[in-house]
Amino acid sequence: MNQIKQTQETYRRNDRFEDEIELIDYLRVVWQWKWLIIGGTLLCILAAAIYGFTRPVVKMYKVSALIEIDPRAKLDPLDKIKSMMEYGIFNHQVLNDLSKLQGQGISNPESLAFEVAIPKGLNILDIGYKTPNADLGKAVLDSLAKQIKENYAPAIEKRKAEWERSLKKRNESIKHIKHKIELMKKQFDFNVLDTKIRIKEHAQNIEMLKEKINLVRSRIGLMEKTLQGAQSNSAKLAAKRSETALDSQDEAGHVDVFLQASAIQQIIDYPIALRERIDSLIFEDKKLLSDILLSNNLIERMEKNIEILKLNHEWNITAKEEEVSRLKLEIETSKRDRDKVTGLIMKQPPTASPLPIKYKTKRNTILAGVVGFFFLIFFAFFIEYIKNAAKRAQKAV
Repeated sequence: MNQIKQTQETYRRNDRFEDEIELIDYLRVVWQWKWLIIGGTLLCILAAAIYGFTRPVVKMYKVSALIEIDPRAKLDPLDKIKSMMEYGIFNHQVLNDLSKLQGQGISNPESLAFEVAIPKGLNILDIGYKTPNADLGKAVLDSLAKQIKENYAPAIEKRKAEWERSLKKRNESIKHIKHKIELMKKQFDFNVLDTKIRIKEHAQNIEMLKEKINLVRSRIGLMEKTLQGAQSNSAKLAAKRSETALDSQDEAGHVDVFLQASAIQQIIDYPIALRERIDSLIFEDKKLLSDILLSNNLIERMEKNIEILKLNHEWNITAKEEEVSRLKLEIETSKRDRDKVTGLIMKQPPTASPLPIKYKTKRNTILAGVVGFFFLIFFAFFIEYIKNAAKRAQKAV
């Protein structure tokens, strides 16, 4: 077990030693080829400087334009349009357009290369094109914008067709709502008229009940007067009937007395019948009063129902009219949006830089030195690798 641990520790030491040796070897290779690296780097810097100061002066202008992509048109993403321009998707059509302008003193460029940027947070493409002829650059960017518009024209027309369908649907909704409003008004008028007719019927019924009450009460008054007289006669006849019963002697007289007593009894019973009839009329009077009260309650309830119907009707009509107003506003907004949809808007027409673009000699010289330095380091390691491979091959032989 201890032997295994010692072996592992030995391996770790050897690995660290080999790493140190490799790092030293790297530094050794750099030091060994230092003059090549330094000389090559200086040579690259010198060559870049000589080229920068002796290169033929060609005036290059940068022509730029800003094209806004309307988000309402729902075209391709900005990144995709940018890639299409950078990869030259529109170059062939642009060159064909420029060939038509050759008679106007504008020569057709051999190739096209566009620099496209997307400002942060904006739906704008910043397009740049470098050319020795500013007029040519303007023509190129004008043609490019034209080709992009033509490319997306079907998509824009499709979007406008969607707007037209949306407008048509909203107009149909407005017609439907207006028709519904007319039906609601007719239904409201019918309900109110029907309720008013029933109120009128109940009012007429109340008048009839009042007439009946007046008639019943007049009859009660007459019967009460009759009852008073009948009650007075009944008392007198009751006393007479007692006397007649005591004075009867013979059989014939007995019959007459019996008949008289019966007649008197009927007269005596007459007030009782009158009282029962008066009580019946009083009950009928109370029932008629109850019917009048019920009819008045129904009239009040129906009048309240009319007020409720009016409130509900006004609320419903107002809600529908507000919906119509909202749809009309949406239609006007959609029409404005539809008319504004162009897909591409030239926010800034092609504009050439007032001065030619300067060749950046200092920057290019430094860049040439940095690139040459790293390239020569790589080249030194490559030569060292070849030499070591050759030595290993000789040892193997």
